[in-house]
Amino acid sequence: MYRLRYILLNNNSFQGEMPIGMCKLEHLRLIDLSSNGFSGDILPCIKTHAHWSRLEGDDEIGFLGAATPAIEPMEITTKAFPYSYQGRNLLLMSGINLSGNNFTGEIPEEFGNLTSIKLLNLSHNALTGSIPSTFSKFEQIESLDLCYNNLTGSIPAQLVDLNSLAVFSVAYNNLSGRTPERVAQFATFNENCYDGNPFLCGWPLPKKCTPGSPPQPSLPTEDGDDVDDGEVIDTEVFVSSFTVSFGMVLAAIATVLYINPNWRRRWFYYVEMVMEGCYYFMVDHLPVPEKYKVLDPSSGRLSWQ
Repeated sequence: MYRLRYILLNNNSFQGEMPIGMCKLEHLRLIDLSSNGFSGDILPCIKTHAHWSRLEGDDEIGFLGAATPAIEPMEITTKAFPYSYQGRNLLLMSGINLSGNNFTGEIPEEFGNLTSIKLLNLSHNALTGSIPSTFSKFEQIESLDLCYNNLTGSIPAQLVDLNSLAVFSVAYNNLSGRTPERVAQFATFNENCYDGNPFLCGWPLPKKCTPGSPPQPSLPTEDGDDVDDGEVIDTEVFVSSFTVSFGMVLAAIATVLYINPNWRRRWFYYVEMVMEGCYYFMVDHLPVPEKYKVLDPSSGRLSWQ
């Protein structure tokens, strides 16, 4: 059993907790316990000791299941569709499918150590807690399904870094906050991926985020500082750059007027005309008593006394 690679026991009537002995299987590539009656917490120790990469020089396929993969094709659901794998093709697949059980508790943070898995399906359980931010380490994951649980909190913003992700679903949980930024693979996911979370907002959901909506988690920068996705510009930088630019424009205008006397005369004439126009506009339109108005003999217009 030490060299066991694949455990495919889906669509049975197994019950109880996951056997602790699975933690001793250090070379597992694929676990499929879906559509059973397993309960309790998901074993975090499996994630700690499992190596999901291909073993060089390994000519055996350690297998535990209802059929022999070297002879009969095995159907594995990934990317929302069932695919058949047989013989050496199984070496191309790695992942965990625990869907359709009664698992409770939180998703182990140790899942983040499985950087080369291609599928993770924990749907249709009773899992609680938040989605671990360590999921952003899944460099090769193609299918991530967490729907129909009781997960809370926000969707980690770091998940947008999963460039191989083709299928994603967190539907029918109790998640809140903003949906991930519409970049990379997340630009391809539609409303169905987020359905059933009444406190989620943002595209592609019809519910728009309000100023009081919980912010999306901040993305850490290289120096360890957090960057708020909702903040488009830095206020201090904007004010400083605007002040400097405005001062440079005024200095340029003053320099041109000082050097060119013709332009200077035109400028002051223009300013005088604008001021005079504003003055007579106020006289003509503001309700001023007649006793304060006098006739200007030079222009023939009324002015204030």
